[in-house]
Amino acid sequence: MKKVSETTHGFITQCVNSEIFRRMPMGYHENLLLKINSKLGGHNSSYTDDAFDFMKSINIRSTLVIGIDIAANISFGDFSNERSFVGSVSQYGSSFRKIFSSCESQRLIQNVIVDIGKSFRRHLDHYQEEHGEFPDHVIVYRAG
Repeated sequence: MKKVSETTHGFITQCVNSEIFRRMPMGYHENLLLKINSKLGGHNSSYTDDAFDFMKSINIRSTLVIGIDIAANISFGDFSNERSFVGSVSQYGSSFRKIFSSCESQRLIQNVIVDIGKSFRRHLDHYQEEHGEFPDHVIVYRAG
């Protein structure tokens, strides 16, 4: 239903677990509203005027910021086929409010990203689709 609603009819959807919704755990409703607001194009955060002073020498409007991390030691019961997941998020735009994310699965090799280029390329291609050109600057944060 979610796939058809969003891809065929263009309706934005948000699924909720009715049992969790009724229990009202701390922060659940706030996080749900933040997610819905983001899907509708709202802004869930903002920055002070001096937050990016360290970047004054570059054009922020043509800058892509990418954060990358890996979740390793994930097993699905078959230890011979352990997987790790590489998650990456990029932010861009005049206030860095536009977001794109990607997740890749890879064979577990400690805490090493095997093909960082694949994820990096997805972010560059998405930026190019949005702007018609590649960013002038790319800033990458790698956790760990």
